[in-house]
Amino acid sequence: MAEIQTLCMCQWANVLVRCRLYGSVYLVQHDKQQATLTLRQFVCAITALDFLKPFLHTPLPTHLCH
Repeated sequence: MAEIQTLCMCQWANVLVRCRLYGSVYLVQHDKQQATLTLRQFVCAITALDFLKPFLHTPLPTHLCH
């Protein structure tokens, strides 16, 4: 579920994970701005998407899986 929440957050916020720098630090890009985020920051951010958890066992429409 955390992976789905992370993918949704990145897609909806237009954030692209460019690469893993070291340990649990990632280089991300939004438009032309770049920043580093830690795994802990990702985890804190995806808690806002906890409303998706009830859908875990619900089949997703195929257009959402691409």
